[in-house]
Amino acid sequence: MIPSRTTWVYLAGAAAAVIMLASMVMSWSRGGWIGVAAALLVVTVVRSRRALVVAVVIGLVLVYLLLVGGAQYLPPALLQRVSDFIPYLSGVDVTRVEVTDANWAIIERMAHWWAAIGMFSDLPWSGVGIGNYPVAYAQYALSHWRDPLGHAHNYYLNLAAETGLVGAVAYLLLFVACFAQAWRVIKRARGYWRGVALGVLGVLVHLSVHNLFDNLYVHSMSIQLALLLGLLSVAAGNKGSGYADRD
Repeated sequence: MIPSRTTWVYLAGAAAAVIMLASMVMSWSRGGWIGVAAALLVVTVVRSRRALVVAVVIGLVLVYLLLVGGAQYLPPALLQRVSDFIPYLSGVDVTRVEVTDANWAIIERMAHWWAAIGMFSDLPWSGVGIGNYPVAYAQYALSHWRDPLGHAHNYYLNLAAETGLVGAVAYLLLFVACFAQAWRVIKRARGYWRGVALGVLGVLVHLSVHNLFDNLYVHSMSIQLALLLGLLSVAAGNKGSGYADRD
């Protein structure tokens, strides 16, 4: 029996998902992992009640397996990567903490966050100027962290430091509009285009969460985002998708 076109589409989608998840694991990016988890959660919740129930059951089973000793079967390096930042969630004095090979990346990132906070505190309305974070960094750098990384490793802090409150609020309003449009299309589209809109929503969630720990607007990411928003516009106007104009 020859598989139907729908079956091939599902198989291709599953293969793409496996490849992307494997790539994300191999990236070794904790911010990326958190972003993927948030995106999967939001898309699952929005997609349907059945998907939400299935996700909750799977999640509870995984948590149970970990609690009864399943964690010991995971690679030690992966466990360390996932858990070694937990002690720093309560806050630490970056200038006094002992720096080791294990915590170097975490402390370095926190030091750059504090530099961005310092810039914003001094110039809360205008910031130091777009693109001037590395230029102004020397003035705000903490001891032992004199080398600017080019950005604050937190896009929101970086934006506030460079453009002040005005620029940060403008960016947040832009993303609120993007999320609102994605939600609007998802609620009213059908079939293929609803899937596209859900995918765009997932990207927006991942981008928003991952940017808490990095700056993803590199390697023409802004162009990719523009193309995705364009897809939302196409989905909104595609009559074959089941999208009905009710305005």
